[in-house]
Amino acid sequence: MPPGLNSYTTVHPVDATMSVRVQGSLNPANSVLKWTFTTIDPATGLPPSDPTMGFLPPDSDGKKGQGHVSFVVRPKAGLAAGTEISNTASIVFDANAPIVTPTWLHTLDTAAPTSKVQSLIGRPGTLSFDVASDSASDAGSAERVYTAYVSDNSAPFTVWQSAVSTKSAAYAGTAGHSYAFYVIATDGGQCRGGQDAAGSDDRRDGSVRGPDRRHQLGRRRLHRRWRPES
Repeated sequence: MPPGLNSYTTVHPVDATMSVRVQGSLNPANSVLKWTFTTIDPATGLPPSDPTMGFLPPDSDGKKGQGHVSFVVRPKAGLAAGTEISNTASIVFDANAPIVTPTWLHTLDTAAPTSKVQSLIGRPGTLSFDVASDSASDAGSAERVYTAYVSDNSAPFTVWQSAVSTKSAAYAGTAGHSYAFYVIATDGGQCRGGQDAAGSDDRRDGSVRGPDRRHQLGRRRLHRRWRPES
């Protein structure tokens, strides 16, 4: 239905012999959404007199005679995480008994996940180090993907790993540079963890020495910074 309407009617032509009248209505009081599809003879504007005529053919192969409707429901503001929203449908063909579908249950996940970068671990003999994230804390639909950000020499953070399911990766450092990281998790309900402008939601730093490529951690703060030194 067009936005802002609780009822709507339109006629859709199928071919030269028939059209379909589609009627939709929404009752906000009981949250019932109703569609009625009626085959219409274009010559009379009425249902055809032949009972075998219809826009849905006989369901001879489990596909031809099937149809569906789709709708979008937005939850009310202020609902708590874990609130359950269910829906079911009753389908009626002509004067036959209703066909009642199973109940479909939706559980709201409104809590954003939190995640943390572990202490940076250098790889001996290289300027690379492992950046790993702890499992995100999420009481709802659980974490699904992670996006990791890096700052090189205190420059603004940029995306390093985007929407990945893995929780660790190796970062190749450059001698004389320092690095800081933070990670944001997104859960199965598309709730996204947050961070402030400095990325202190979860940030790690450290340092690397060269040319002997010994690795040493910087002091532990809200973030980890890594600096390969020449």
